[in-house]
Parts: sequence; C-alpha cells; structure tokens
Amino acid sequence: MSADNKNLEKIPETSAEAVLRFLKEYNAHFTDVYKFYSEKLGKVLGDDLVWLIESLNEEERLTMKSESMEQKRLLVFEENGAGGLAAPELAEAVPANFGSSVRSECNIMVKLTSDIKRLSADILETIERKLDSQTELAKEHGLVQVQSYNKGGAKVKMSAETGYIGAI
Repeated sequence: MSADNKNLEKIPETSAEAVLRFLKEYNAHFTDVYKFYSEKLGKVLGDDLVWLIESLNEEERLTMKSESMEQKRLLVFEENGAGGLAAPELAEAVPANFGSSVRSECNIMVKLTSDIKRLSADILETIERKLDSQTELAKEHGLVQVQSYNKGGAKVKMSAETGYIGAI
C-alpha cells in the first residue's frame, strides 16, 4: 500500500456512514431523474406534446433538486474528509467494512450519470431529426409561412421562398 493510500484511510467510521448515507440519497434522486428522462424519450418518440408541455414543471423541479443535491454532495464530502476525492478514491478512503458498499454506490452513481447523459443526447437528437423532417416537409409542400422551432428551441417563421427568416 502506498503512502497516498494510507492517507486515504483516515476517514473515520462516522464520516464514512454519513458519506454512504448521502450516496444512497443521491442515487435515489438520480434514479428518479433517469426514470423521468426514459419516459420523456418515449413521449418525444410518440409525439406526446401534451405530456411534454405538462412535464416542464417536473423537469424544472428535478433540475433544481439535482443542483441542490450536487451542492449538498460537495458539503457532505468536505465535512466528512472526502472533499475532492474521485469515486475510486472514495472507496479506498473509508474503513474496510464500508469499502464495498461505497464502491457499489459510486458505481451506481457513475452508471446513472452516464445513462442520463445518453438519454438527454438521444432526446435532443430525436427532436432535431423531427424538426429537420418538419422543415423539409413544409418546403416540399410549398407552405407559404410556417411557425416552427429551430434546434436551439427558438420559435422561427419559415416560408417556401426564403427558408428560415429568423427567430421571433
């Protein structure tokens, strides 16, 4: 064991308990975020605009809670001697009887984070494809003026002769 690893094992048991308890709370929240984004992708694919509009408040709530949870994570880790530690280091820094539990929660956290990022990218890509299809369809049918949204989410007007004429 290196000198660095010996220094990592200085997190006391009560602090390890606090960190583990928080990791479980953190993962429970991000499990809810994952479920929401999974459902959202299904609704985007199914063009369920009513659900998408009605879910905006829930998405905002989850986003705000995620920001709050991250601030709390920083505080809990700092207060318990784990500030600045990456997930693999955290499992090494706790007493041995907490190592496997902390490692498991860290693995869950990493997987949830990765899955949420993937879902978010899939949602954005699906919306972009649908917007591109809508634009092409409007052009093909010579629609004089159509209101739509660009990839950035801004409302735009499009005419058959000019294409997009700018954000409104």
